[in-house]
Amino acid sequence: MKKFLLLCVAFFWFTFLTKPIILSASEEKTPSIILRSTYKELSNADVLAWQKSLHEQYKDKLDGNRIINHNYQVDIIDNDKVVIDNATGLMWHQSGSEVATTWQDAEKWINNLNNQGYAGYTDWRFPTLEEAASLLKSGADDNGLYIDSLFDKKQKYIWTGDGYAAPDRWYIDFDEGKALWSSKWIYGFNRNLRINYVRPVRTSRK
Repeated sequence: MKKFLLLCVAFFWFTFLTKPIILSASEEKTPSIILRSTYKELSNADVLAWQKSLHEQYKDKLDGNRIINHNYQVDIIDNDKVVIDNATGLMWHQSGSEVATTWQDAEKWINNLNNQGYAGYTDWRFPTLEEAASLLKSGADDNGLYIDSLFDKKQKYIWTGDGYAAPDRWYIDFDEGKALWSSKWIYGFNRNLRINYVRPVRTSRK
């Protein structure tokens, strides 16, 4: 059951705006999968409904294979390391923040990154939950995380820009391979409060 849930989390995001497409690296010359890049509010009910839909759609195919066959390319631009995913047209910060922070401090971290012009760009941002979930693997890699080992292993949990219920935000847990939510503020009772890392992204196809 746990394996099925982990697989579903990695799968359901790609039915939200686009039909899943599996392509080999040799077939991909331009982005073939376009993921949602604008933020929105998502509920637990949304997630559960998508998981149920995917179970019905992939019940004969839950064998550990990825829904996206990523075409990753590691590059160094202006002495800054990035990972380009030619399958989605996204450019990722190879590592991300050195420390875990609240969401509002993570927002400041990204603003500072843009002020510095990391890798020569000033349009770094939080990933949407769909984009961040695209990094999930259906099984743990050699580093024990549900993400390709070419990414820095320190950032086990990363913030997204998508809301759960104001002022909460979704994040991706690469340690267990699932999506969760947390409050972005340090106040209140009965809050699912935690701190997470930042792995910013930009749309490199622009």
